[in-house]
Amino acid sequence: MTQQQIEDIAWEDLKLMLDENCVRPFAWSSHNLLFLSDPLSPTIHAKHLPPAAEASRAPDVASQTHSYPLQFTLPPPGPILEMAHTYGPATTLSISPQDKYLYAFFPPVQPNVSTGGLGCVWGVEESLDTWAVKDFWHYPADAGVVAMRWLAEKREWHIHAGPTLRATRYPHLGPKLHHNHPAFLVVTGDHNLHLYYQPYHPVLDNSQSNGLHRFFTTLSVSLLSPTAAVQGQQGHISVHETTLGGKRICVKAGIGLGYNDWSILVATRSSLIPSQHTDNSISMATVMNELIPEDNIGELTPMTWMRGGMWGEEDLIELCEVEIDLLSEEPCLVTVPLRSIPTPKDSESYLTHLLITSHPLEPLAPTPVANLAEVHCSFQVVASFLTNTAFSTRVKSHIMEGQQVRNTIRESKRFTIEK
Repeated sequence: MTQQQIEDIAWEDLKLMLDENCVRPFAWSSHNLLFLSDPLSPTIHAKHLPPAAEASRAPDVASQTHSYPLQFTLPPPGPILEMAHTYGPATTLSISPQDKYLYAFFPPVQPNVSTGGLGCVWGVEESLDTWAVKDFWHYPADAGVVAMRWLAEKREWHIHAGPTLRATRYPHLGPKLHHNHPAFLVVTGDHNLHLYYQPYHPVLDNSQSNGLHRFFTTLSVSLLSPTAAVQGQQGHISVHETTLGGKRICVKAGIGLGYNDWSILVATRSSLIPSQHTDNSISMATVMNELIPEDNIGELTPMTWMRGGMWGEEDLIELCEVEIDLLSEEPCLVTVPLRSIPTPKDSESYLTHLLITSHPLEPLAPTPVANLAEVHCSFQVVASFLTNTAFSTRVKSHIMEGQQVRNTIRESKRFTIEK
């Protein structure tokens, strides 16, 4: 950007990224389109930050509006048009690597609402400011979107160190897809992974009475147990993992893509919450009577016992390896849970961010070609924590990193933890 373009960006363009209590999602395309969630309604706004003349010269899309700044609002999907009051502002917003599609998730305004949440994908049309709804999905109220990532990211360039500088491109990141067939992954609060992809051959949606073809096809698997899903076969039944008096929900997740690899790595952080009063749940009064000692009168109350660590985040990060095959005639999705990563046992420490990065391994010394093909990439699981201490002391934070070296022949997985 030039200095003039930077000066054209006003505070109003950026202040909507932050709320008082949480970081609001935003997506920034390579055409300098900034997508922002409306702070009060299930609406996505867009603004072209630099002069629109630059984007109008793009080969794929052009702007039909020549005035600057270019602003527009994405058309809402059908469910939001019908019942906008039941959905809240978007909590997830992501644009595809080729800037052709945008995904957003709108949670229900109130928990346990029968309508649940809504996910939607828009696609760009003939101009930069013309988008249309391509597909949308309903999510249960207690299984909202926790993490999302597009597949088929662009190959990055890197410089080789040495006497002469040489630039090469990294291998393909993540599973390979058919050309111009988008796909993305979604982790939901019920510890499930959903793969949305545009099939190479159109698939008939049996749930549509008029026999329509949906833009995306979905495969779903569990991240807690070995599961497989194949296109055209009955998917697995989602089951909440329950414990005495409560159930585990996924509150944080990270999706990592490997270089030149069919497999991906998913990291999740779970929290135990009390069960709702349904036919299958356990009454909280019963749980308290069974677990609280009767001889501790005056020392242990239900409230202090609950605050003592029964509810809240678990002290571990769960990992799951997921193999994705979208090039075969029957696309499939397979999960293999791995050993979890322990985290510090501190009731006042909360995980704020969970990220998975990767890089291709390059040996320091010359290695035979057979061994080079043996190792593909290394994953790093990075978690940041915030510790709430006394009001008179500073808030503390720390970062923990775990590394996984993937070996495609021996299938060895090794983790080292650093702080």
